[in-house]
Formats: sequence, structure tokens, C-alpha cells
Amino acid sequence: MKRPFRVTAVCWFAILWGVLTLYPKFFALLNADAFESLRATLELLNEHALVPLPFYVHVGYSLLASVALVLSGWFMLKGRRWARVLFLAWCASSLLISLATYGFAVGLLIRFLTYSLLFWLLVYGASTQFFAFCDEHAELP
Repeated sequence: MKRPFRVTAVCWFAILWGVLTLYPKFFALLNADAFESLRATLELLNEHALVPLPFYVHVGYSLLASVALVLSGWFMLKGRRWARVLFLAWCASSLLISLATYGFAVGLLIRFLTYSLLFWLLVYGASTQFFAFCDEHAELP
């Protein structure tokens, strides 16, 4: 079965998003000035957070999230259903962490709308058939 364009678009979006967000995080970890700037920014954000998270939780989660985005995008291109579940779980966890830390904000609404669109693209229509077909057959034709 041919991969639907909607799956391809979401996959490359996830890969690009993961790679583009991974670079500044590694830069911040390797550069002392950038590290302190990131720490100061997150401390300011935590002052207004509903549930403040420690600095290393923010950094660790964001690094794991970037890696999860790249891996899920790559393996969704190959039709792996677990990668779709990983991507959707990341979307849900990102929403929950944003809600817990910053409450209802415009950024949360934008994320919700974006993730709702991505969910719809990956779960309904030809996308579900594609992942079901790939589960039955080991490789893409």
C-alpha cells in the first residue's frame, strides 16, 4: 500500500521539528553563556508557573522530546504503528506539561489546535489503513 501524503507530511514535519529543536538544546548544554541564559529564562518562567518544574526536568524532557520526534517521524515513514503511538503520546504529554506549568494561555491553545490537526491526520482515513497494512506486512512495497 502506498503511504498517504498526510502521513508523509506529518512524518517530515516531526523529523524537521525534532532536528531544529535539538540543535539549540545541545548548543545551550555545550556553551556556558547559553546555558546560564537558558537557566535564567526558565527561572523567570517558573516564577509564574502553576507547577514549577526544576531546570533539569525542563532540559531533560525537551531533549527526550526532540529525540522522540525524530525517531517517531522516521519510523512512521516506515509504517511502524508504535512510532505513531509515540508521536501522539508526546503530543499529549506536551499539552499536559504546558497546562500544568503555565495554565490556560494562548500558546496552549495554539498547541492544542496544532496537535488536534496532527492527531486527525494520523488517526483518521487512509492513515489508519496504512499503519494497519504495514503491521500485517513487514516492509513497505
